[in-house]
Amino acid sequence: MEIAYFTHAEDGNTEILTRKIAGQLNLPTNRIMPKKPYPISYEALVERAKDEHEHSIFPEASINHEISDDVLILGTPIWFGELPNVVKRFLKEQLVAPRVIYPFAPVKVVDWETVSTN
Repeated sequence: MEIAYFTHAEDGNTEILTRKIAGQLNLPTNRIMPKKPYPISYEALVERAKDEHEHSIFPEASINHEISDDVLILGTPIWFGELPNVVKRFLKEQLVAPRVIYPFAPVKVVDWETVSTN
């Protein structure tokens, strides 16, 4: 088991939660890194994320190492009620084999049944 996670900023909430979970469970981490980094500015980030969401743009990403475990913990923010498009592409391209995925997101309340993975 390992943790794959996406965060748009160093020391963001997803990064902090990932470190805590990895430390508690003694697990390796694997960061999902967009080929074109997201802006640090919140306004610019929202503008880019909205553009990706509205125009079905799925940015390329890389990871530290290939994921081979059958069980994965996935850390991601939720943007516009959905997984970020960069995470959707990662899941489609990198996780071709069936896996058990335990997601987490740094928000106050997440009803995973309402989060779209389209």
